[in-house]
Amino acid sequence: MAGGHIFTENVISLTLAECDDIWESIRQADVALTVSLPRLNMSFIQAAQQLVGDGSLGELALVGAWPCRGRFRQPCLPVHAGACRGPHSD
Repeated sequence: MAGGHIFTENVISLTLAECDDIWESIRQADVALTVSLPRLNMSFIQAAQQLVGDGSLGELALVGAWPCRGRFRQPCLPVHAGACRGPHSD
């Protein structure tokens, strides 16, 4: 529906410049935008943010996440795939 309000549970852009462009388009269209990222409140995400923020991990070259059927239920590295067997694992 053209002109409808927008709700998303995804990051809307990877760059600030793209976010600015999107925000300007939303403002001009006079619609509301809600971005919901509840996973940012998960304890393992907050712990990772703290480790990155205080420099405990040094300079990061790459950060990745491996979803289990599209859901981030627990941190899971490919080498630990056998241990990542929850209700949403592949």
